[in-house]
Amino acid sequence: YERDGVTASFLAERYGFEVTTMIRLIGRMHRAKLVERMADPVDKRALRLFLNKEVRRQLKGWFSEAEALEAEIASRLD
Repeated sequence: YERDGVTASFLAERYGFEVTTMIRLIGRMHRAKLVERMADPVDKRALRLFLNKEVRRQLKGWFSEAEALEAEIASRLD
């Protein structure tokens, strides 16, 4: 969500998964048409990942809702 064009190995390292596990997860996401895979222009062995527009729109909405909820909870703690 934070940025497009990352690789499976980047995501695996970032979120603590084995690369093979991340590749299987990405494969399922690709079959569900949630992400697009494009060849890396520099390293032809690597694939870069991109969220589709609808998924990106939904994620932005969910994060906005989560931030609003967090702000509401924080205001009640003051």
